[in-house]
Amino acid sequence: MKNILIIVTLLLLSGCSTFNSFLVAKYDTNEYELINWIRTTAELSVETCDNNEISKENFVTLYRSSLEFKNFTQYLRRNQDTHELSNDLYQLIDQGVELYATNDQVSQTFCELSLEQIIASAETIQQVLGDKPR
Repeated sequence: MKNILIIVTLLLLSGCSTFNSFLVAKYDTNEYELINWIRTTAELSVETCDNNEISKENFVTLYRSSLEFKNFTQYLRRNQDTHELSNDLYQLIDQGVELYATNDQVSQTFCELSLEQIIASAETIQQVLGDKPR
């Protein structure tokens, strides 16, 4: 009797995990490519934080890409979690763009720290996207 109960329990648990996989959006190479591009651009942009003009352009480029990523994730079914992550990243980058737009000189330290946050956020999003069921 115990063996039957154990087998039924295991089947129910595996059935729940299978059912839950249908509630999550599938892996999307386009999403992954967009977030990879944002992360790579941010990593390369750290090197130019000593130049205010180039940094301003880099943040605008990151802004456009993060807006594209946010918009891409918005209406995909069962993708609310990814959309929330993309929106948080977009807002983080938007803060940098606003600072560069309203100030003639932005500190190198701000640039470097902001880009490090963007890189860390993008990497976390990559890990989440990479773990989606295929």
